This record gives sequence, structure tokens and C-alpha cells, in this order.
Amino acid sequence: KKSVDEIDIICESFSPNINTKILKNKTINLIDKTKLYNDYFLKSCLFPNSENIDSKITKLSFLDIIKNMFAPHRAKSYFFCGLILIFSAIILPYFLYYLIVGSLLLCFSIVCKLLPKFNKNQ
Repeated sequence: KKSVDEIDIICESFSPNINTKILKNKTINLIDKTKLYNDYFLKSCLFPNSENIDSKITKLSFLDIIKNMFAPHRAKSYFFCGLILIFSAIILPYFLYYLIVGSLLLCFSIVCKLLPKFNKNQ
């Protein structure tokens, strides 16, 4: 158990912007993994879901990101966003930027629709 004064010193060493005045007259228990397991999980016979513990986090590859970016269900949203940007280029300043990005989004929508047809032929 640590007192509030000790917590103040620890927090001030990490960041002077942390306000610990709200912790007055409170006791704080710092628990490590083994103490948590022994005191809480073993006594109550309740354990965390083992599926979440054993699951491994898979890294995203660049190819997965590109496949997700050009998924066929995204074609409609790319198309409408591209149209909105092209029509807003008439009203808004920096019209060249809006025309380029809108055209790029329209090209994305075409690629999203055509890419599955090329993948079926291979």
C-alpha cells in the first residue's frame, strides 16, 4: 500500500501536469500480475476467457490494406465522394485540389468494380 504523498512524488516525477489532489484520504493498492491472479481469480474461481488470452494478434500486410481499400463494396462510396468533390470544386476555392482528389476517387471506384473481374480470370 502506498500513501497519497508517495503517489504524488511518483506522479510528479513522470509528469507535473497530473493532479493527484483528488486522491486525498484514499488508499491505493498497487497489484502485480501474480497477486491479482492469486487474490482474485483463484479465490473466486473466476478466470478470464482463455480464447482472448491465447489469440495472437496478426500483423496487417500492405497487400491486405490494399485489398481492403479496393474492396467491391467500397465502390459506391468512392463514386459519390468523388462526385461531391468535383461538384464542390465549382463553388469552393482550391478548385484544382478538389478536381484532382475527386477524379482520384472516381478512379478508385472504377478499380473497385473492375478488380474482382480480373481476379476471377486468373
